[in-house]
Amino acid sequence: MIDPASVDAIASASYVAAIEDDGWQRWLAELAGSIGSAGGIFAVLDRQSLALDYSVQLADNQAGIDEYRAEMWRRDPYAHHFAAFGSGPPELRTNNELPIIRNASADYRAWQEDRFGFHSSIVLTGRLDEHHAAGFCLHFRREHADRAHAARAALASATGAIFQAIQLGMRHRQLLQESYWRGLDAVVDGRAAFLLGERGKVIRMNQAAEALVARRAGIALRGGELACARGDRGTLRALIHHAVHEERGGTILVAGPDGEPALSATIYPIPRRMRPMVSHEPMAMLTLRPIRCAAPVSPLWRGAFGLTSAEARVAEQLSEGMADRAVADRLNVEVSTVRSHVKAIRAKTETRSKGELVALLARLAGS
Repeated sequence: MIDPASVDAIASASYVAAIEDDGWQRWLAELAGSIGSAGGIFAVLDRQSLALDYSVQLADNQAGIDEYRAEMWRRDPYAHHFAAFGSGPPELRTNNELPIIRNASADYRAWQEDRFGFHSSIVLTGRLDEHHAAGFCLHFRREHADRAHAARAALASATGAIFQAIQLGMRHRQLLQESYWRGLDAVVDGRAAFLLGERGKVIRMNQAAEALVARRAGIALRGGELACARGDRGTLRALIHHAVHEERGGTILVAGPDGEPALSATIYPIPRRMRPMVSHEPMAMLTLRPIRCAAPVSPLWRGAFGLTSAEARVAEQLSEGMADRAVADRLNVEVSTVRSHVKAIRAKTETRSKGELVALLARLAGS
């Protein structure tokens, strides 16, 4: 069990956890280990919508964690306790001291014990601001129910210090993120910028990006995810997937509205060391800029890569963000002919994929 000398260290570690990437997972695991807990959760909750703004779970049943994240957290009485928490000082309680926990549905309690073996708990809860509550639950198995009371007694004197450190760390991280975002917005020089999370969802966007989405000028927001307003939607999804899951950057062209230039979309995976400065679970930054060519680029590509006239015409359509079928329709040829030209262009430009080819065309078209 935890000794009194370790209580101050727990408070200090909670501040560090708020600043560091993956800090809460390590902090929760260390705290659980020190008091003999079988698992738990740290969460930041929107009190109005009951949405989990941020959470980490600790348990030895990954399938159960996935089930909780997908569905069961909405029925979690601890989440409802967080949402109902008033404006007083933070509190540390056992589950038996909280009516909302004691009166939780038998189905949820049975699910929790079946999946994880959790029987009793300690809960620290406090308000971060007007709209958000934060805290942790640490759970104990039935045979270790006495540990919950011992842990509460050991941590009781440090409840205020622990939550104050959590609150301060999260505020400092928020200020750091705001400063980083303002600096980024200045650096991108008018380009639309989107911050993407681990599932490709848009976490944040600058004013230029908001304007682009509002006008549906080549890009749209569907279910929180970016999509092409027209043309080849799969290419954008693939670009984002490679950045989020494989940490690979790249560039594609996105077709603009009729009469407007195509957009060059470039994605940058965010290095792990930079993520605490950006947002919770950020994975990639995507920027968009219009491609404006002062003159036709077909002669440039013919001279640079030895393309035939037909291949150069296909390359020029690709540079406008058009899919193969749209190129075929515009040039009045078969789709198979376009694909054959694309294959020949890739060989002559020594590009390994159509995405790499389009990225090369984008750089040349924008130069």
